[in-house]
Amino acid sequence: MKTENFNQLIQLVTGRDLRVNTTDQELRFETEYFVARKLPITGKNVSFKWKTPKSDDKILRSFVTAFTSKYKE
Repeated sequence: MKTENFNQLIQLVTGRDLRVNTTDQELRFETEYFVARKLPITGKNVSFKWKTPKSDDKILRSFVTAFTSKYKE
């Protein structure tokens, strides 16, 4: 999946301006990425690690699981 398309998808799903921190054009399988956002008032970065699954079919499910268990504002 293209990284920019996935960034747009996770922003729609979560309602937050999260971005996958990578220079890769395509997300690679079984790779750890940092997902981050900059808080508007304090300017601090909030991030968490996310490991991509083995297949494209499970990529959104994997992200939502990591988001709900690891993300703290």
